[in-house]
Amino acid sequence: MKTKAWSEAIRLTAITAVFAVLLVTAACGMTVSQDTTKKEKRALVLMYHHVVKDEETALLNDATITVGQLRDHLIALRHAGYNVIPMSDFVEMMEGGRGVPEKSVVLTFDDGYESFYTLVYPLLKEMGMTASNFVVGYSSDMYNPEAYPHLSWEQMKEMKKDGMSFYSHTYNLHHKHNTSKEGDPKPALTIAKYMPNKQRSEDANEYIRRVKTDLSFMEKRLKEELGEQISLLALPYGYINEQVLTVGQELGIKLFFLTEEGINHADQKEIYRINAGNPHITSGQLIERMAQFEKNET
Repeated sequence: MKTKAWSEAIRLTAITAVFAVLLVTAACGMTVSQDTTKKEKRALVLMYHHVVKDEETALLNDATITVGQLRDHLIALRHAGYNVIPMSDFVEMMEGGRGVPEKSVVLTFDDGYESFYTLVYPLLKEMGMTASNFVVGYSSDMYNPEAYPHLSWEQMKEMKKDGMSFYSHTYNLHHKHNTSKEGDPKPALTIAKYMPNKQRSEDANEYIRRVKTDLSFMEKRLKEELGEQISLLALPYGYINEQVLTVGQELGIKLFFLTEEGINHADQKEIYRINAGNPHITSGQLIERMAQFEKNET
């Protein structure tokens, strides 16, 4: 009886050992499969602005599309094999970290319109995608009945729980101001303003101080409302200069998002974006445009 029991114990031990080996082998196989998935050190970024209901075609302009058109774009991205990745993965790749899947794309929206909450957010949740919005802080802090409705901080907090992210489009420099006695309005972020009370334009120090005050206050508001997060800046009108780049980097801003089109590679600081938010851009045209940038890389 003891011999039989001993034999049975040995048999069970052997079976257990074999099973354990199989589990380890399977786990290793899964790990190898995951690690050998081809990764890229490049990605595309799409740019949108405002979105309206399908029946509100009278509101369309060069930076406004219908939610139906946006849906068509997102479906086309999926069918064409594109991988919509979160901004955090994109930033990690751009800073020299791990790569991203082939055909990766980031969805961005500018200006912080409330349509991102009412129309875009439900669509993104439905499709299992995420996007980032670059908000103008003043527009969320101060209600303006004459402007398009903008996102509230509470709406942003809600969406952040579902993977959406929010970054700076300046606090209050997304406009043009006079640059001379005659007027000559130009972007407030990148050009010194004319000061009528002093009958002159800002000097270099005054200009830099104004830019730094605005950008630092916006970072403060973002952290106060949304908590600690990476610092990114979408440039109003797409303009940048050395002073903005230097001030931004001093404030810890990692990447600067342009309106110029192109594909992005790791270690860039200035990020190209493809304009997808024009009502005349069909889903087919968008995919063709994206494919062209990728083709130029080969």
